[in-house]
Amino acid sequence: MIDLKQKYDSSTVAIMRQALNEIMADDRFLIRRSFTPLEVAEHILHQAASGERDLNRLKSSVFEKLRNAAASETNDLTNRISAFNLFQYR
Repeated sequence: MIDLKQKYDSSTVAIMRQALNEIMADDRFLIRRSFTPLEVAEHILHQAASGERDLNRLKSSVFEKLRNAAASETNDLTNRISAFNLFQYR
């Protein structure tokens, strides 16, 4: 859970804002809308609350989360198709 009393200096806020803006403009986010901008911002805040201040690591963390969600969605779809095929051919 995010510490609601967490305070960030202006340079940290600028890095978080830049990370969010760059992610929102990136094709990987635009094509794969697994998360809302709010969820991305919350993830960035969690990372910053954990002490992360590097722009590239903040962005990489979000893209890793997007990749994991995409893989999970693919697995879910594959499982549904397999179940459908089993049911259909019984």
